[in-house]
Amino acid sequence: MKKVISTLIKTVLVVGIAYGLFLFARGFYTVKRPVEIKEINPKVMNLKKFFTGFNRPARVEVIDLTEKFKADVDEIKKMKIPLDEKADFYIRIQFFTDETDESAPLVAQIRFIDIKSENLLKEESINLD
Repeated sequence: MKKVISTLIKTVLVVGIAYGLFLFARGFYTVKRPVEIKEINPKVMNLKKFFTGFNRPARVEVIDLTEKFKADVDEIKKMKIPLDEKADFYIRIQFFTDETDESAPLVAQIRFIDIKSENLLKEESINLD
């Protein structure tokens, strides 16, 4: 019985060492491709940071009321937000700005709305600039 256990342990050790060497060799000989770094829009990052502090919503609705920041809003729409189908609230984001003022920032009004009653649970406005 001791001989069988000893042989089994030796076999596991040899297989483990061989697998470790395989992983080392594979990592050493693989071609490292340069990573393409995409410039990330700071408005997208600000909104993403805001959502990290909350639970996952059931869905996200986006309402765009600005022409001045159309490209930024389109990029924000492409942002992936993790969703939870079982959540009891959803998020409605409304983007707006003063179109006549060149220095006016893009503002996101974020509303947390109860799914069943459509009541407003919480509302926050953040400046994305």
